[in-house]
Amino acid sequence: FIKSIRIHNLVLDSDTVPGWCMALVYTVFLVLVVLLLEDLPAEVTAPIVVDSPAPSGDRIAVVAVCATFWHLCVSSAVLTTVEVYIVNLGQQHWGWSIARSAWLLAGLMFCSGMVNMGMGVLTRRFIKSDRVGLLGCS
Repeated sequence: FIKSIRIHNLVLDSDTVPGWCMALVYTVFLVLVVLLLEDLPAEVTAPIVVDSPAPSGDRIAVVAVCATFWHLCVSSAVLTTVEVYIVNLGQQHWGWSIARSAWLLAGLMFCSGMVNMGMGVLTRRFIKSDRVGLLGCS
């Protein structure tokens, strides 16, 4: 439906419309998060002071932080690799056009999003501890 629109280096055509659409949806999402979500009251988030003679261990758990960043980086790298591989597989091995490969990728990402939302519901329902949740969801 869109042949091509050029504004300096920005290109809007049938190949870039899904990316522009997602950028618009994400921008709307960020605006809604800022407008609709409220901070918790200060008394709820205030730290609890415990009198103990032992050191409190307020240091950051280095291993936990490294594991978290590793999990985030590896999952993002795997998702990106799968996206690129699926498009190349569709085009080079199956002889599909960019549009057909993009529809396959959109379906795959839709399924991934549905699984993630389902996992959120299951996690909230069955997991009572943060540590158990992190171990179970990994």
